[in-house]
Amino acid sequence: MTDSVTPAIVRERAELVRSTFVYAGAGTALSCALVLAFGDPRLALAIALGAVIAAANFLLLARGIAHAIDRTLDEPEGDPASPSDNAEVERSDPAHKTPARAPEGLRSGLRLALLLLAMLGILWYMPARPEGLAVGVLLVLLAATIAGYRHNRAI
Repeated sequence: MTDSVTPAIVRERAELVRSTFVYAGAGTALSCALVLAFGDPRLALAIALGAVIAAANFLLLARGIAHAIDRTLDEPEGDPASPSDNAEVERSDPAHKTPARAPEGLRSGLRLALLLLAMLGILWYMPARPEGLAVGVLLVLLAATIAGYRHNRAI
């Protein structure tokens, strides 16, 4: 953790993600119980699995966004058009070069590919219904919206 990212910000982020998971879990449990009460276990399974995939997506996305914001806050301010003061040193001395990072788009593409493979695996190999996956994803989106709204009202 760097100097520009305070522990209070990290705590608020963690609380927002935690409350999203609590609301998503409660909504998923309630909807699965209602669907099971009406006698469709395949739909209940699909809702639960859709919520798990959406929660994993939410967690990975939240971590990626937090990392991007932290990295942006850590960069020194300056004119982006002007070269850095250490440009000559970096070109001449390989020991002073900044380490290469993987492009951010690569990580998000990999995340999306893995989540899509998980969804395809669930739909192909398990007796889950596609509309149940969609309901599970929507439950997590609704939970994130409620958690964000309550978090902003508390500030």
